[in-house]
Amino acid sequence: MSHLSLEQEEQLQKIGTYLSQLRQEKSIPIEEVADTTFIRLHILQALEAGQSEPLPEPVYIQGFIRRYAEFLGLDGPGIAKTFPVNSGLSLKTEETEETEKTEESEPGQLVLYTGTPSQQKSQTLTSAQKIPRIVAKSKTVKTVAKSLQPYYPYIIIVSLISVAGGLIYLLNTVFTYLTNRQIENSSVAQEQTTPDKPEQPAPAPKPEPKPPPKPKPSPSNPLIKVSLSITEQSWVRVVVDGKIELEETLPKGYQKTWIAKQKLTVRSGNAGGVLYTVDQQQAKSLGKRGAVVQRSFSLAAQ
Repeated sequence: MSHLSLEQEEQLQKIGTYLSQLRQEKSIPIEEVADTTFIRLHILQALEAGQSEPLPEPVYIQGFIRRYAEFLGLDGPGIAKTFPVNSGLSLKTEETEETEKTEESEPGQLVLYTGTPSQQKSQTLTSAQKIPRIVAKSKTVKTVAKSLQPYYPYIIIVSLISVAGGLIYLLNTVFTYLTNRQIENSSVAQEQTTPDKPEQPAPAPKPEPKPPPKPKPSPSNPLIKVSLSITEQSWVRVVVDGKIELEETLPKGYQKTWIAKQKLTVRSGNAGGVLYTVDQQQAKSLGKRGAVVQRSFSLAAQ
């Protein structure tokens, strides 16, 4: 079941179709949009297709629309505001019928009304953006409002549940991040505070000859250990054994180590701001400053 209202579903279809057509006219691959806007590929595909199931809460959808529109050279905030964040839109009522008759809008404009009748504000997209016009008739709005009146408590409950779900998701993400950082810091502190055991003197050699030393067995489960150090703010994605462990913009001074069993891949939008170390070797730069570089590390390559 979709978590969006009927108005949100219809507006999502129109905005997604418009952005998709404009991207194709400019011959821009959708992967390039994902890399530049930091929006995941499956989110962009669902946005263009108007599919609400894979998308998060409406407030996040509005942010995706703004970033996508700005990437295409459009008025991102203006287009994003045409997607309602709340479960419904408050359209014009009979009290504004005379105003509606006197006001003239350009063909192709999208006119939405939010707030109470005494505090109505219109949000308009120009005809150059080719989004169809929506004008709600007062009588139809009055009929729809009366038919929906018994369901107002349910609408409020669903809205509260949606907001609570978004807050729980955000808190869970922050808690997981802080827990991982605390575990890393405690392990590093433990390694630094553990004193090295003093070496005991070797026993005196015996007159009988010693047998040759046995060769040390090689580790049965070799691992790949890659450390990253951020010298400039950079967007970084880390994939460990096929699973995305990190995908965000990291600040200067950030450091972390990942361990993989088979393969570890690092991709950065500013390769010159990332230093990497493989198995405690000498640190190397991932690439040139401002360049998008991806490097993979595996046991076969070593």
